[in-house]
Amino acid sequence: MSFHKVIVSIISILATFIQTEFQSKSSSLFETHCWIMYTFYVVLFTYVVAGTTLTIQVRAAAAPPNRGNDNNERVLTKVGLMSGALASTLLLLIIRPVLGWVAFAFWVLYFVKTAYELVHADAFFQLLETLKNAFLQVIEKLKNKVRGQSKDVLPVSVSA
Repeated sequence: MSFHKVIVSIISILATFIQTEFQSKSSSLFETHCWIMYTFYVVLFTYVVAGTTLTIQVRAAAAPPNRGNDNNERVLTKVGLMSGALASTLLLLIIRPVLGWVAFAFWVLYFVKTAYELVHADAFFQLLETLKNAFLQVIEKLKNKVRGQSKDVLPVSVSA
């Protein structure tokens, strides 16, 4: 069973629990849990778009023999799974806040791990090295400019 089926099942089960828990209350979820609901809809939309895009890419890549978009598929899969897991966590925050915050903490840890896996460590260190070299070049140019201006500022002796 794929993770996407599990995520969709969890979201539907939690949505049913929310519906039964809040059906007797006069206030809506948008009044009591406004930021959670708006975030849930954005994350759910991201999950659906990532899943749809991934499905289209997989079907398009199945036709020609050469597949050069494995990295795109990997990123889309991770984005879809992360957004689906976050959507489930947000619903859990509404039903049981303490358990939801614990699940959110685990989601953040997994997100950091996944982001680190997606960004190659070598590329990250190469980027840091490039930024360091650019910063040193800017500092060197500033030093040269200050030294050059200080030489020009010195009084010039005029012989009469």
